Amino acid sequence: MTTLKNLLWAGILCPLSAVSVLAEKSPQLYTCGGTEPFWSADVTKDTLSFSVIGEEPQMEPIEWAGPAQGRPEDFIKGITAGPYTAVMRKQICSDGMSDQEYPWAIVMMNRTGDDVQMVEGCCR
Repeated sequence: MTTLKNLLWAGILCPLSAVSVLAEKSPQLYTCGGTEPFWSADVTKDTLSFSVIGEEPQMEPIEWAGPAQGRPEDFIKGITAGPYTAVMRKQICSDGMSDQEYPWAIVMMNRTGDDVQMVEGCCR
């Protein structure tokens, strides 16, 4: 997992966008989602909730959230919450199914035991 985290932080994998966790007052900071499989994630100041279509959402407390080293916080961010790691990048993102554009791209990983699921999508 350490190597995979290093790749994410180095930007080799699709970089993602995450959270202005400390400065925001809004309970809902980001709503994210993607296809293949259909999934969704909600980020608040304190929690990350993740679900795949047909399954109950799993909510975890945010353990860490912040910018990439040497980058502005509004450009690239990361989040860890329980088995979830997310990286968000400020860039125009398309869900591939509609003409709607989103301001953030995200890559999320869910590690359960030896199994790692990685999905990508968009956030607003």
